[in-house]
Amino acid sequence: MPYRIAAVSISDSASLAPISTLAQALSEAGHTVQLLAPRRAGLPESVRNPQSVPLDLDFAKGSEAEAMRAPLEAELDKFNPQLVVCDAFSLGALPTGDDGPLVINVPGMLALISGLWGEEPAPVDEAMRVHAPRALLASNSFFGLEDATLLPPCVCCTGPLVLAQDEDALDANLKKFLEGAPGEVCVVRGYDAPKGREPAATKVTLDALYKTIFYVLERTECHVVWVQETAHKWVTQQESELVHVVKKGSPALYAHPKVCAIIAHADFSTVLDATAAAKPVLALPLNLVQKATSQLLAGAGIAEAITSLVPDLDSNDAIDDGMPIVSTGAAATALSKLLTDKSYQQAATRLQKLALEAGGTTALVKRIEHAAANGVKHLHPPGDPLGARKEEKSSGLLSYWPLIALSLVVAFIAFLVRLLR
Repeated sequence: MPYRIAAVSISDSASLAPISTLAQALSEAGHTVQLLAPRRAGLPESVRNPQSVPLDLDFAKGSEAEAMRAPLEAELDKFNPQLVVCDAFSLGALPTGDDGPLVINVPGMLALISGLWGEEPAPVDEAMRVHAPRALLASNSFFGLEDATLLPPCVCCTGPLVLAQDEDALDANLKKFLEGAPGEVCVVRGYDAPKGREPAATKVTLDALYKTIFYVLERTECHVVWVQETAHKWVTQQESELVHVVKKGSPALYAHPKVCAIIAHADFSTVLDATAAAKPVLALPLNLVQKATSQLLAGAGIAEAITSLVPDLDSNDAIDDGMPIVSTGAAATALSKLLTDKSYQQAATRLQKLALEAGGTTALVKRIEHAAANGVKHLHPPGDPLGARKEEKSSGLLSYWPLIALSLVVAFIAFLVRLLR
């Protein structure tokens, strides 16, 4: 049975990409889908299915999610979906009074949601806490990358959400560049600072970091595909027979046989793209979250992580011009190791197989269809929607105190009888 499904995301590419993939897959499965995202995300206005509906935002109302709230609610009222699929970082835009079935896609580690049910709850976004009780939560992580753990019935691990693409999906110029490269090609994912939040330190940081990367690539004689929405000026000046700049990456690019490694700042989308394509990673984290992610990849055996002390680009910390960001020698050694030590590629291939076990897009589409047909309330235990907290479990033992006390008395009497004999 076809359903009306709304897919909602903010404009950040790491959030939008999996939601767009789901919207396309749901559309191909025969459902009527609207993809709702800010106009600046660059969605094409379309009458096709899935239909893209760009939202015009008033940023005077706060964050992007807050600015989305009014136009999103208006579009949802018109479309009247039977189910909403929403990115975890877009939950602040959803109407709070709705009680219809919701699927929350979490493009990140289980730690982002484990605070809802864990023994030692971690901080959880308030919007997540509000909407989770009526939702199926789909984490794009998978066991093998993270340690196996028991999950509530309303939580599932999906692995990377990608659709199969062949080489024909590549831009003609990019395809020509890849085929013409005599040796290996590295894909470098540039850093796009959040719009309106670029601190003064960013330019100096990226100048130094990008020059380090090019030095490393020259040392290893690799061709380069540089992926960045707004390419850094210094990067575009390097474009040549050895360097090709594109605005967006794709599964077809990362999986191309000429591509030998991905160099990136190690946000979670890097994890998903690398594991889906079975490619090793040189991780150059720029903040604490990326550092944790890069260590996750290194622990899985598919990455070399250069975790130098680098200021968080979301802060306004001053950086002295010319400050060394990453040791060029260390980075060159790490990349050479990735390209020559076959264990990294073997680990990447193994991790790809483990990711496929999670089911990916195909399995999540089935879960969404079940949620549209049956709702998700039956997946939540009674009482606390996502399971009892540690302190609640401890206090639950107190309800058995009469039985415990009686057992202690009986044991004590038996001890006295034995002693008197």
